[in-house]
Amino acid sequence: MQRLNADKVPAFGNSHGWYTSSIAKILGNRAVLGEFQLHRLVGNKRVPVGDPVPNYFPPIIDESLFYKAKTSRKQRLNGNHPRGGRRGKNFPNIFSGIARCAYCNGPMRHEDKGAMGRSTYLVCSNARRGRKDICTEKTSWLYPEFETSFLAFVSELDLASIMSSDANARLRADLQDEITVLEAKRSSIADKQAAAFELLQTSNIEFVGRQLTDLQTQHQELVATIKQKAEELASFTSNASAYHEMKDLIAELQSKEGDAYKLRAEVASKLKSLISTLYIAPVGSRPLITKAKEIVGDEDPEDFDQVIRFLLEMPVDAHGRYFSVKFKDGNLRVVAPNPTNPLDYDSQVSTADLEHGTMPINIEEFHALLEDQ
Repeated sequence: MQRLNADKVPAFGNSHGWYTSSIAKILGNRAVLGEFQLHRLVGNKRVPVGDPVPNYFPPIIDESLFYKAKTSRKQRLNGNHPRGGRRGKNFPNIFSGIARCAYCNGPMRHEDKGAMGRSTYLVCSNARRGRKDICTEKTSWLYPEFETSFLAFVSELDLASIMSSDANARLRADLQDEITVLEAKRSSIADKQAAAFELLQTSNIEFVGRQLTDLQTQHQELVATIKQKAEELASFTSNASAYHEMKDLIAELQSKEGDAYKLRAEVASKLKSLISTLYIAPVGSRPLITKAKEIVGDEDPEDFDQVIRFLLEMPVDAHGRYFSVKFKDGNLRVVAPNPTNPLDYDSQVSTADLEHGTMPINIEEFHALLEDQ
């Protein structure tokens, strides 16, 4: 918006310059792809009539860019509102908006107690604000150490494909872009399905029924394609050179020089596209056990059975700090880093370990279990 106004690019109609709302409407309108959608008023609400007409206008961008922009805008939302612009000099917190407290499900707050470096921490926002009724665990996790451990052990991020220019890395990055676009299309179809269900109350049932059938077919085809692309992506292995070993990649990302902001912003965007929830437990699982006993109680074994089973199957030391990642594809990864070396770990499990009888920690499921009691 500021660039358009600074360059004096003419706005549409009688507007005095560009506004975020008008830009958002343009970016979200499929007319930029050349489509025309007829609408009619139902009460005070505009509803689409019939299918969109392709190639009605000259397209100004391709479909891939449209969905990538849509996904990027969605990732920058704070609830239903846009976040602010540039975040600090070097994008200090790549986990903004996804890091949660394992003990209360509240947001983890990024605190800077001095110059950027070993004085930045992640701590539970509820506990930090003194909300003892929600969370009392004020123990923080040194941010540089947490970030290093996360980047070192969460291989699903594929850091090399973001930071490396080798051919194999670029192919992986291109595949990930394809998956991002397909996921955005799937989300768009899901929104259309929800809108079609609403129209059942006011529109021709036969027409809406055909729309729902078509949308369901498209949805199923997209799910199958996403699965195929994900398997293709997983089949790639990094051929990164010695320079691009993980330790060097992390050091480069944490550098304050060059394109540090751009690289960190790309990593943050990739994390939001991959991760459903990231739970951080700075003092291990002991507070979870205490919370479970307080909420459920241990007088009735039948009511307590699910929670106890969950706690007993935790594959980490009750006193050792860890983090748990749930990905949007349903997979899980739990890592307990070594307390003295963030590039080493004491234990690590993932969904793949289910085949070997180990149960990853799904903290989201744990909180749901407590709420059901």
